[in-house]
Amino acid sequence: MSTTGICPVCLNHRWLGGKGKICKPCGYPTGTCKKCSFYKKLYVDELCYSCYEDRQVRNQLTELRAGSMCASPYNAELFELYCTYICRYLLRYFHLRQSKKLLNLLEKTKIDPILSWLNIYELSKKYRFTHKPSQTKGCAFIKIGYMLWELGVLGPRREEAYLSIRNLLDKLSPNTLSVVHDFLNQLKKTNRAPSTMVNYLRELRNLQSWGG
Repeated sequence: MSTTGICPVCLNHRWLGGKGKICKPCGYPTGTCKKCSFYKKLYVDELCYSCYEDRQVRNQLTELRAGSMCASPYNAELFELYCTYICRYLLRYFHLRQSKKLLNLLEKTKIDPILSWLNIYELSKKYRFTHKPSQTKGCAFIKIGYMLWELGVLGPRREEAYLSIRNLLDKLSPNTLSVVHDFLNQLKKTNRAPSTMVNYLRELRNLQSWGG
C-alpha cells in the first residue's frame, strides 16, 4: 500500500510507492534527453521534464490560437505578437495560464491601438497578467510592447521613457518641481529604471490634478 515517508534516495519527505519504496522522481530513469541532449532524468517519451513541459504547453497554445475569437482583428494581432514572443523560449505552465488570461481579455474587450510605451504601461497597470499574481515580472503587455518595438511601431523603451518624463514634468506646478527633481536624482543614484520614474511622476500628476 502506498504511503508517505522519507525517500531513501533523495532523503525528502514524499509519497512513496515506486520500486523499492522510493519516491516517484527518484524512480525515473536517467539518460540523454532526445530534444535538449542533456543528461537528465527522463520523464515521458525520452524527454526531460523541462522539454516535456515545453512540448505540452506548445501543444495547448496551438489549440488556443486556433480556437481564439478575439473582439477585433487588432486584438487578434496582439495575441499573435504575444505568442510569437513567448515561443522563442522554453515554455512553462505559467505561460499557458498567462495566455488564457490574456486571450480571455482580448475576446471580450477591444484594445485601442498602442502608439507608445506609455500605452503599454497603462495596460500593464490595468491588467496585471504577470507570471505570478504576487510579482511584476513577465507582464504580457510588456512582451507585446517588445514585439511592437521590433516591428518599428514603438520607439526604444528607454528613450520613450525619458520623453514621457519630460512631458510629465511640464505638467507639474513650478512650486513642486525643485523637490521632484531632487527625488528623480535620488532615483537615478539608486539605478531605478526610467519607467519607474514615469510611474512616480504620473501618480504625482494625478495627485496634483485631484488637489486642484
